[in-house]
Amino acid sequence: MATSRQGTVFTTTPLSSVSFEHARETIVSAFNLCKDADERLCAQGADSSDSPLCRRLVGVRILGHLLRHAPSDTAVSHIAKSIVSTKRRDAPDAGDLADLGMFYEQHLIRRFRRFKGRTPQPSSHSSRVSLDFNEKIIQSTLVEAPLSHSTAKNLVFARDEYRCMLSGKVHEPYWTEVYSLKHQDAEHPSYTFAECAHVFPESMNTRFQEKDELKHATNAWTVMRYLGFPSIVDELKGDKIHSLENMLTLEPFLHAFFDRLCLWLEPDLAIPNCYHVGSVKPLESIGIMKSVVTFKSHVQDPPLPLPKADYLRIHASCCKVAHLSGASKLYDQLERELDSDPDSGTPEFASALLARLELIQHYGFVEGSPEDNPP
Repeated sequence: MATSRQGTVFTTTPLSSVSFEHARETIVSAFNLCKDADERLCAQGADSSDSPLCRRLVGVRILGHLLRHAPSDTAVSHIAKSIVSTKRRDAPDAGDLADLGMFYEQHLIRRFRRFKGRTPQPSSHSSRVSLDFNEKIIQSTLVEAPLSHSTAKNLVFARDEYRCMLSGKVHEPYWTEVYSLKHQDAEHPSYTFAECAHVFPESMNTRFQEKDELKHATNAWTVMRYLGFPSIVDELKGDKIHSLENMLTLEPFLHAFFDRLCLWLEPDLAIPNCYHVGSVKPLESIGIMKSVVTFKSHVQDPPLPLPKADYLRIHASCCKVAHLSGASKLYDQLERELDSDPDSGTPEFASALLARLELIQHYGFVEGSPEDNPP
């Protein structure tokens, strides 16, 4: 794990290289069980990407790093208790310990990772953004419950002044068609074509066509209860996933980075709506000039809800653990296989097919396909 001038850059980190301390001895003992399993798996070559034990090692490391970066004390306690209660931890494949880690991989971390396949992705929810969403319209719109995606998008853009919340770049159509006409002497800002990003993705609670899809989503929400956030299930039920507290305005590159678990926001414990920006890349290299940002609603009558700290805290935890454990490398490989077009009958074709089947099993679709973006 290396440190840049503007933030911490997370890379795959064996548990044996981590100095872990906690006030409760049971938590330390749980971490040491993961650390010992990590060392045993590495001794068998599991740290090689082509090892059949590679995923088992990732599962063990997920547990260890979750103890370090869990989003709540309740989560740490629950995970530690689960670790200690696992069986066959000393087995060559780390037994139930690795299984437990892969459960969190599948039903927590992976749920926040967006995958895109070969099919070019049409613009999702491409309804035109209202560029002059005045306060009277906003007040009448807020009566709607729950909000549709298009309505929520208009409110989020207005709340965030049609700017990316991290880079400050302005949505070009808004500047050209509205702001520049009202402020003719204003200097030109940096432009972008802004997008709305969900913290908890839509796929966590919509489009359940098969029992397996519903089962995976149910497991994901059950994990939220384990982590100490039981109310989230009701807060984001159905179309409530489009709650303004679950949405941010981001420029396209940062949106993609956010969805790939490469960019996150850690709440400041002392200052409301203040966040420390984290990324796998130095912040300046991705166009973010400030390592600390404070959100505010640019609509004040009434003030619109801002992104909820708990949602961003959970997302940040998943980002860090994904990269520290090596899960992100598995996702990148899976995405490369999805993006390939090998000849049938070759090993590469089998890998690509398995990659698509794996995503269909967990999500019921492959994101980036036409089915992912119904009209």
